[in-house]
This record gives sequence, C-alpha cells and structure tokens, in this order.
Amino acid sequence: MSTLLPTSPQTLSALLSLPASGQLNDDQALTGWLGFASIRNLQTYRSYKAESIRFRIFLLALHANSPDRNPDHILRDATETDVALYEAHLLGRYKSGEELAPLRVPTAILHRFGRKEQPFVTEVQSHGLITWSPRQLKPASVNQALSILHALYQYWMRPDPTTKVAYVGANPVKRVKSSSNRMQRQTARNFPIEALQAMFDCIEMRMELEVEDPQAQAYLARDRWVASLLFGLWGRRSEIARLAMKDFQHDGKRWTVRVARKGNKQQSLPVA
Repeated sequence: MSTLLPTSPQTLSALLSLPASGQLNDDQALTGWLGFASIRNLQTYRSYKAESIRFRIFLLALHANSPDRNPDHILRDATETDVALYEAHLLGRYKSGEELAPLRVPTAILHRFGRKEQPFVTEVQSHGLITWSPRQLKPASVNQALSILHALYQYWMRPDPTTKVAYVGANPVKRVKSSSNRMQRQTARNFPIEALQAMFDCIEMRMELEVEDPQAQAYLARDRWVASLLFGLWGRRSEIARLAMKDFQHDGKRWTVRVARKGNKQQSLPVA
C-alpha cells in the first residue's frame, strides 16, 4: 500500500524537512515529487520513480565527462537537446531514421541506482564477439516516458510557497513531447483493405480444406469473427477477448454487439 502524503507543496516540504527550493538538489526535489505522485496509487508511484531514475542515469552517462554539469543537479539542468537525445535512445534511432550510436552506461552509475541491466543497449553475441545494439521501445512506451518527465518538470516549475522560487525555470520536455505527438498523428495507421481481404480469403480456403473437421471449422469461424471485430470495430484485443454470445443482439433490423470500452463504458456497435 502506498503512503499517502499531503498534496500541498508547503506541507510536503515541512513533512520531509526539505530545504528551500534554491538549495535543493535532485534527490531532495525528487523526494517531494514522488511523495506527491504517491497520492494517486502505488503503480503511478513506481512508474514515476522508474522513469525518473532512467532519465537520470541517461543524463549522468551522457555528461559523465562534462565538467560544467553538476551531478547533483543533472535533472535540474537538463536541456531540450538532452530530452531529444533521450527520446532517440529510447526509440533506438533518430527521428530522421539515421543510425544511433549505442549508449552503454558505466557500471558505477548503474550500481548507484541499484541497476544491473543496461537500459539503452542490448548485448549481441556473434561469432564469439560481443557487440551492443540500441534498444528499441515502442513509440507508445516512449510517449509515456516523455509524459512522465513532462509531469515531473511541470511540478518543479511550481514556485515554493515559502521562498516563491521554483526548482526549474522551464520544462525541457514540453516542445520535444509536442513534436513527438504531432509526428504520431501524422503517421498513417490504417490497415490496407487488400490485406484484410487476403486474410479472409485465407480463412475461407482453410475452411473448405477442413470441411470434415467440425472443431477446425469452429476455430476458423472464430478467427474470422476476431478479425472482423478487430478491424471492423477497431476494438482493443482485451475488448474483443471478453465478448460472449450474449453480447450479440438483433433488433429486427441489424445485428449489434455490446462492447465494454475503456473505463468499463458500455457501447453498442453495429456488426452487420
């Protein structure tokens, strides 16, 4: 069970005995933010903590040899360029499609945060040689990571009630996240009708071949329904998997199916 902390930044600072915002370091500033995040639920707290650690590890590795970057304020001093590079290392490539040099985090940095596995590269063994290649997260996972960091810096931009000073003066994630969202909206997400028709043709052909096997016929009919509902209703896999025969209804004119959407919202959709 997560520990509930007061929502007021002033009360949080008093409870945690944190110094004024101008004297905070990243550890102390993160403590306040994670305390605020724990109000929601334990899963939110864990996600926020894991993402802040991963971004911090990235910055420490990226600027390991930069004398102008203070490790105690590596998060506070992050720039838009840092965030854009972080996004690229999560995706495993630049947005332009150019190859990305693998970033292997020094072991000392990983041990500092209790990590063993490299967060941005995977080990590849070939012909007795070990090389490293960039990890490639799904765009949705990268967007979630940027959303968490965006929330972090938005929280840090709030002035301390006592000192009237914020921990950061700007949100370095804001423009990078907006750019990523815009690119995702511009990406074609349609499924070609020719591919869908080819899928149905394949199922029909297999049904003709398995005409003597009732069980195989039933499985193929199920596959046809699953494909129809997935691409006809644009339903989620979990929504389609929960459907039962009682969810299909006929009102005298057409067939409809009752789907439990996200948030358990019931929606009746036409299927024929």
